Amino acid sequence: MGEIDYGNLHKIYRKCVDYCKQENLPFQFKIDSGKWETAIEFTAIGYDHPPKSKSWEESKKEGNEIKCPDILDFENRIIIELEEEPKPGKRGGKLGKKGHSDESDKDNHRDQLYRIAGFNLLKFWETDLDEQNWDKIYNFLKNAMESKVINMTGATKGKLIKFFELIGLDFECLFSTKEGRTKIQDIVYLAQVKGIDLGYKEWHWYPFNRGA
Repeated sequence: MGEIDYGNLHKIYRKCVDYCKQENLPFQFKIDSGKWETAIEFTAIGYDHPPKSKSWEESKKEGNEIKCPDILDFENRIIIELEEEPKPGKRGGKLGKKGHSDESDKDNHRDQLYRIAGFNLLKFWETDLDEQNWDKIYNFLKNAMESKVINMTGATKGKLIKFFELIGLDFECLFSTKEGRTKIQDIVYLAQVKGIDLGYKEWHWYPFNRGA
């Protein structure tokens, strides 16, 4: 990867970190600098981070695949990829110097691996960078936090909204502020401690049911 790519990735990384600090979001990101910091090894039964294989060749020999997202919060299943618009004469792609495929069908395969494994994926394009479309990142992180809160309960968003209506609160309104999100988590925790059914099922949403 050239210096310009590193610079752009760090710019996106910094926006993520600053926004999480501002909004009190619990996300912790790693950035790929070519040393396997973000490497995920996808196997027939799940995935590992860091990879168990010691090299690309070893992983391939085992029938596995290793992907290195540009920006990763593994614990919260968040991936951000800086994407390059297809150029004339090419089928599409991204950041070729970084070791990513420059063929769109392979990028689609990569994206499918991420989604099957339950990662929230944001594809941030060069044009987004040029236009400083930071709201795209902020909205993505806000939605990821909403998913995290909902997944903690095992309930659907609709059930949570109805539950909060019953206790005289507006779920959407609360969720729009960091103080409100903290209050939601406190109420959900208290409800579970008191045995109130929020539609909880034991981590049925977790892909491969690993580490639940």
